[in-house]
Amino acid sequence: LPLLQEPTIQYAWGYRGEEPSQFLFDRVSLSRSDLGHPRDDFYLHFPDFFSNKNFSNILALANVSGIILHKDTNRNPFNQQSISDYASAIHSWKDISEVRSSGQLDIYTLPKQKINDWMHAVEKVEVVDSIKEGMNKMIENDFNPQATGVVIASQNITLPSFKTSMKNPKLSYKKISPSHYKVYVQQVTKPFVLILSVSFSTLWEARINEEVVPDHFEINGFANGWLIKEKGDYNIDIRFN
Repeated sequence: LPLLQEPTIQYAWGYRGEEPSQFLFDRVSLSRSDLGHPRDDFYLHFPDFFSNKNFSNILALANVSGIILHKDTNRNPFNQQSISDYASAIHSWKDISEVRSSGQLDIYTLPKQKINDWMHAVEKVEVVDSIKEGMNKMIENDFNPQATGVVIASQNITLPSFKTSMKNPKLSYKKISPSHYKVYVQQVTKPFVLILSVSFSTLWEARINEEVVPDHFEINGFANGWLIKEKGDYNIDIRFN
């Protein structure tokens, strides 16, 4: 933070240009709009929910484990909230802890058990019509981001039926490269939804025994989801082609 609605930023100490978080940190950062990037619709709705204590549910679905508040930025037409507004909102969110301050940076974290892994399964899917409706679902008091995914119908051309009974399997995975994952599942007795929490693309493909998993869709406002129906113990190969 601050949340940017464009790719550029201006700091009080003189820098003005491309927002540099992606170059400063060794982890993926969510810090700005990239003007048409698939995450933009999801990301740019964040301010609508900053005042809700359950905004941390949205962060969990987005795999956000930490928040860095930059206190040395200048406000502009694309950054209307003040630093004190951001700080007040952060302190109202459930399960957020302030770790430390370092100069003009305040650093906060979410508990590890609240954050979904990059690759995980859910056994319940809520289907809604719009991003805003989906995010309203995410901040409900009884919403569990570790067990439930939200599918925005308007983001998908076709969708499978999620009305069948689902159950999560035992799951582990190995990241071979940023474009290749191996998923190992055991004791699959019912269908489940497998989620890869990177920006959705039709170029991501999941295969079981060399057969393409046909039900691939966008979930949680930005991520890749597959409805897996096979039973038993098996591996799933996921690649970006």
